[in-house]
Amino acid sequence: MNEKEAEILPVSAFFISAISNKKFLDMIRQLTILCFSVLCLFTMEAQTIDDAIRYGKLSRSGSARGMGMGGALGAIGGDFGALSTNPAGIGMYKWNEVELSPGLLLNSTSSELLNSQGGATDETQFRFVVPAASYVYVKKLQSSRWTRRTLAVGVARVADYNSAFTFNGRQDNSITNYFIDRSNFVNPDNLNASSPYVGLPAFDAFITTFDINTSTYFADIDAGEVVNKNQTIVEKGGMDEISLTVGADYMNKLQLGASLSLPVLNFNQKKEYTETLDGHPIFRQLEFDENLSAQGTGVNIKLGGKYIIARKIHVSAAFHTPTWMRISEEFDNRANYTYVFSELFPNPGPQEGLSPLGAFEYQYRGPWRAIGGLGVIIGRAGVITAEAEFVNHKSSRFTITDDPGYEELLNREIDQRLGSALSVRTGIELRPAEKLRIRGGVGLGQSIFADADDIDLQYWTLGVGVWLSNSFFIDGAFRHEQIDQLYNPYELNNATPEITSDIGRNALVFTVGYRFF
Repeated sequence: MNEKEAEILPVSAFFISAISNKKFLDMIRQLTILCFSVLCLFTMEAQTIDDAIRYGKLSRSGSARGMGMGGALGAIGGDFGALSTNPAGIGMYKWNEVELSPGLLLNSTSSELLNSQGGATDETQFRFVVPAASYVYVKKLQSSRWTRRTLAVGVARVADYNSAFTFNGRQDNSITNYFIDRSNFVNPDNLNASSPYVGLPAFDAFITTFDINTSTYFADIDAGEVVNKNQTIVEKGGMDEISLTVGADYMNKLQLGASLSLPVLNFNQKKEYTETLDGHPIFRQLEFDENLSAQGTGVNIKLGGKYIIARKIHVSAAFHTPTWMRISEEFDNRANYTYVFSELFPNPGPQEGLSPLGAFEYQYRGPWRAIGGLGVIIGRAGVITAEAEFVNHKSSRFTITDDPGYEELLNREIDQRLGSALSVRTGIELRPAEKLRIRGGVGLGQSIFADADDIDLQYWTLGVGVWLSNSFFIDGAFRHEQIDQLYNPYELNNATPEITSDIGRNALVFTVGYRFF
């Protein structure tokens, strides 16, 4: 959760009012403030399981040929799109090659606030990306059973975070209750330490008011009042891997390869939440904006092998070490309140409250991966490929140097909620003419959650390739992925709003390549 705040159940006002001893009451209040501050500090400087899911799930793009065949090129190789799964594929190159792969993203989302008055809201997002660029150099060996040595340098997008969605609806339990829960029993002078990203901006914007008699907060609207809710979330960025791959071929039968990869993370998230209420004597509109920016760099190693059986059957295996990353984040929130209260404020206007700018660093270790592949060449008609990838998401870990206690809790949650997942992808390439290629692919996968055994269609792909000469080629590919997502804009006890989203992620990628001998 972006506000980096712990979720603490407020002590009831009844319990406090029942205590008659003033010194004891003051001690309870101070102890509550201290506990609240410590727990908030834990989560301000730590991550959530959502970050482990985001950084651990990969959706590789690469070249148009690799995308068009469903990303299942590891057993065939000879294309830069295969190197992100099995670096042994570099051993199939018999030529030098340079590639560039620009692309377009078109994502559509239909979102609905459950148990509300209102229907689904549609949102689309269009972006230009360059998912891959590469250069491959081949050195032929004339006097050895090792026939070729190969070197490749390149960059490929392994995860894309670009998305946008909006929801609208009328529902009770305003976000003001969330602000109150994060502020109760904390003196306004201490909000900067105890709830700087939720309680403080809400109080400074006059959304919440402090009752000095009960040490609780209240808002201008009742807890169960029905309000108009709206939120837009825009996410940008991705994870790109800069890789150096070396490989070799032994007697045109065995290929070996290894990659040193440097992932570069760039993720930005902006949430804009709005509530309005028609006909209320005071409340008009509130806004709550949340901003998060994350950058990181890391390293991983990929090892692979490939063997050709009777020229037409290729088998492969690869292992990816965990990705070790250091990530830095900056985040801040803004609250804005428009109200009418002519008795005290004849011309109040909108009131704004700002959180401090939060910044911290942490380390993330991603899951390890094992991949096996099979490729069958159908004479001159084409090729059929398949890959199975096993990912142990339970092995993901966070290291939070400043907060070992929260680090232990978060890693324990990863152990309990995440599990191992197996995904399978298949592809086909047909050659109806000498210089024409037609491609298609499908990907299936298990849920990464330990308590779910779902197997879903993750994506399907189509592609085409044309050789314009013996050295120059152009490939194109289209990929469609359908995702069902459940999202909570804020959390309340027994009244957390839920938004269900049907997300369609579409990518169109072109690869322009040139081979020289």
